[in-house]
Amino acid sequence: MTLKVKQGPFRGDKIEYKDGIGCCIWVPFDDDDDSDDSDDNGVAFDFSYDDIDELISLLRKLKLSEATKYGD
Repeated sequence: MTLKVKQGPFRGDKIEYKDGIGCCIWVPFDDDDDSDDSDDNGVAFDFSYDDIDELISLLRKLKLSEATKYGD
């Protein structure tokens, strides 16, 4: 079983493969996210461990940016 990190509604894991470290962040579809197959039941985003700093910078910029209005 993979160690899962939790923060609010988000879940994450980090796995070391032969060719590098991969990470995944997801939001479970249901509240039963402690089951062994919960990472198969949500919206996921996979990325390389090497990209974490760039993603953190992007999230900081997104938090401070002005929202574009949708519709009327």
